Amino acid sequence: MNNLEQALQALHCETADYMARELQKSREDEDYVIQPALISSIIKFLKDNDISCEIKEGTVHSELVKEVTREDAEFLKMVGDSV
Repeated sequence: MNNLEQALQALHCETADYMARELQKSREDEDYVIQPALISSIIKFLKDNDISCEIKEGTVHSELVKEVTREDAEFLKMVGDSV
């Protein structure tokens, strides 16, 4: 690995560490607010690096999926009714 690759790898790791620390701060301090731009950057960073998670029943993630699915179903019903 050459110097440039090592520098880029270090930058990538530092970016991931920074994002993880910011997320941890938001969990530990209810008054700490992550800026929306940083949240978008974190989501993009994860997506660009093919990072995902398994959604297990009974978790916050599964509840979010249920809510989005319910909202989608309601929207599709509204659209279907208007056609």
